[in-house]
Parts: sequence; structure tokens; C-alpha cells
Amino acid sequence: MGNSKQIQYIPEIDGLRAISIIGVLVIHVVTEIVWTGQATGFNANYAMFWNQWSRFCVPIFIFVSGLLLAYRYEFEGFQYFRFIKRRFVDLFVPYMFWTLISIFNLHKWGTLHPAWIKDVFFTGRGYYFQLYFIPLIFQFYLLSPIWLYLSKGRRLRYFASAAVSVNILYLGYYQLVFLGILPSTGFSNFIFNNIQGRFPAWIGYFALGCLAGKNLDSLRSWLKRRSLWSLSTLYAAGLGLIVWDYHYSVVLTKDLMNPGENFMRPVVFVYAVCAFLLFWKLTPLYRLRFLRSVGELSLGIYFVHLAVRNLTKEAAASLLYSNWLGGTVGLFLVLAISYGIVYLFSQDADGWIIMGKTPSRKQAAPIADQQPYKPPVDSLTIEK
Repeated sequence: MGNSKQIQYIPEIDGLRAISIIGVLVIHVVTEIVWTGQATGFNANYAMFWNQWSRFCVPIFIFVSGLLLAYRYEFEGFQYFRFIKRRFVDLFVPYMFWTLISIFNLHKWGTLHPAWIKDVFFTGRGYYFQLYFIPLIFQFYLLSPIWLYLSKGRRLRYFASAAVSVNILYLGYYQLVFLGILPSTGFSNFIFNNIQGRFPAWIGYFALGCLAGKNLDSLRSWLKRRSLWSLSTLYAAGLGLIVWDYHYSVVLTKDLMNPGENFMRPVVFVYAVCAFLLFWKLTPLYRLRFLRSVGELSLGIYFVHLAVRNLTKEAAASLLYSNWLGGTVGLFLVLAISYGIVYLFSQDADGWIIMGKTPSRKQAAPIADQQPYKPPVDSLTIEK
């Protein structure tokens, strides 16, 4: 690398990953009681409230990716092809494993054909639909020299401001078209095709992550001066806003499960920022060993949890996916089984091929473009 900055362990990251992967499971497990068509009244409201509560999860994962990229690398001396090769191996080897399983299961949705398989391979939109995140995050990695160039000096604040503005306007336009307030056109259909799997819908989160990564000490200092009460109030306002926005969407569309409950809304951006600030402030709570471990194994849990959910659904759908209590029990069951599977695979040297590499294994790997690991000596340090 081109500078002597010592890379340090960031304890907040494992906490953010842990709460975010739990949010992913909430969306895919608890909300399933609505997808089954069995939930009405309180059960449906319960599921959709937690569905909205969890909308910070993918934005925070994107944010963390931008933070780590900007924190670890400077543009001078950045070895692009080495970086891409390493990320390709780390991400696409397990991605291809799960994509192949996904393709083998596509017959459950319809007839297999080459165009469908091609779409699944390049977008991750298959039987295990959560896999879209891997091609999405790799788009940011492919463009990493641009983000690193824009993250230097005064350019960083302009980059972050412009990216957030474009992101919010882009999502706002999408929502207005979806709700029928603005007309759908050939242009809107083109730019919004697979909107969730393309980086313009997430660029603001990544840019804010870059801003935080370049100003980590300032971020910590700023949050230290903020009271837990003020950040909790801000978060509550954001949660209220996102729930109201979802209710408004349902009133207009008469449909509980529509893009109006998804990530592609400006209010999700606002809520995700509020959630990030509060969850970072709550870092001391993440000293719990289990939560830290969940954060470290979050990529593997992301890969495996839908397979576990589908198996539990086939085994006990009427028990786990028919009401609020079953959905809650199902959440803890899927989390426990997924965590157990990933933990066992993580103990094997080749387990990453299926579950992805944990941060500790990445730190241990002899990567020439990565600085040595050194835990910080401060009040936030958590012993690994």
C-alpha cells in the first residue's frame, strides 16, 4: 500500500453486521406468514411491522462495505486487479455454489430455460433470491478506483452529498411511478428494470460509508457527544415515518406485499441512516460474544438462511408460518440452525467455499494488499 496507516479492528462493524443479518431473517421468516396467505388482522400487521422495522439491514451492509473500502485503501498504490481477484474468489465461489442449487430448484417456479438460468446467474434472482446482494456489491467493487478517487480530500464531501441526493431522487421517482402518481414510460421501465440489483439505488449508502471510513475518529467523537435519548428519538421518528409510508402505499395499492414495502423508497434511506446512528451508539451491547459471532458469520448466514427457512416451512408450515407466535419462533429457529451450520463449516479450512470467508479468516490470509491486523487500545476495543 501507498501509506503507512495502521489498519485496526473496528468493533462496531461486527455489531452492525449482527443486527443487520437478524433484520434480513426477520424479513424472510416473519413476513413469510403474509406470503402464505394465512395471516390476517393482527398477525398480518405484526408481520408487516417487523418487515418495515428491518429495512435498515441491506442499507447497513452496503454502508459497511463503503466504510471498509475507504478505511483500508488509498488510491495511490491501490492494486486494483489483486483486489478484484481476491473479492471475486471470496464472494463468487460460494455464490456459484448457491446459485447452482438455486437453478436446480427453479422448476418449483416454472419451466427451466436458458434465458432464466442466465438471469439467475448474473442477477441472483432465483430460488434463493437473496443472492442478488453478491452481484450488487461486486458492482461497487468493480468501480472501486472511482470511489477511492472521489473519496480523497475535499472531493469526498461533494461525492457523498451528490450520491445521497441522486439516490433519494432516484428512489423518489421510482416510488411515484410505482404508485401511479407519475406515468410509466419506456425510460422509467428501462432504468427501473431490476432496480434492487443495480448500484444506483444504493449509491448513497455506499458514499456515506466512504465518508465514515475516511473520518472514523470524527464519527466516533460526534456520536459520543450525542445522547442515547436524542438518537433513540431520531430513530423512533424514522421508524414512524417508514411505517406511515408503508400504510400509505397499502391504501393506494390495496396490496400488503408490493414494492411499497420494499427498500426502494426515499423514507427507507432516512430510516436507515437513523438506525445506523443508533446502532453504532449501542456498540457496548455488542460485547455479547454471541452477537459478535453472528456478525462475523453474517455472510454465511446470509447464504444459508433461505434454505433453512424453506426446509422448516416444508416441515412445519402450519405451525411456524401461520401466525405471529409461530413466525417469531420460526425466526429464532432459523437463526439458530443457520448459525450452527455456518459455525461448523467455518471450522473447516475449506468451509468458506460454501459459506464465504469470515473476517477473521480474511485477516489471517496472506493478502499482499492488506495491512496487518492490530486491535485498537481504547474503550471500544473488544478482544477477538
